[in-house]
Amino acid sequence: MSENRVASATVGHAISAGTASQQVTAPSPSLGRWQTVVIAVVGATVVNLVVWALGHLVGASFEIQDGGAVHTVDAMGVASSSAVPMAVGIGLAALLSLWKAWPLRVAQAVGAVFALATIAGSVSADTDGATMAALSVMHVVVALFVVGTLELLHRRVSEPAEQ
Repeated sequence: MSENRVASATVGHAISAGTASQQVTAPSPSLGRWQTVVIAVVGATVVNLVVWALGHLVGASFEIQDGGAVHTVDAMGVASSSAVPMAVGIGLAALLSLWKAWPLRVAQAVGAVFALATIAGSVSADTDGATMAALSVMHVVVALFVVGTLELLHRRVSEPAEQ
């Protein structure tokens, strides 16, 4: 009989012991707020590193002329330029969503605008076309991850609590 109670407790059924009742539920299959942020940051960074590697395969130099100096975009630069702004922006939005859901919508717009507006730097850079295209794609990748991640978080926070 006690085995049946343990088995039923693991699938979310109530266990009664005299007058006291305890509800034990299985853990939610959805990711937590901070897990979602980390996965999004890592995901965007990995995708951008793949874009960087593919850019090299098609002949992108990833060298940018700047006032006589040459700046080379390396893997570490791609990783940090992808991860740091996303972690700060999405992390701040996730933190604010503990209070209210609306900051997630604002962060979606701001994050997408910033990521896409900074493409201007890539297309105005003194570099080859393949580098320009690869850097622009990386900005779009970040914008897509920001909007998608914040949408997932918004849906999670906006769902009514299950009774």
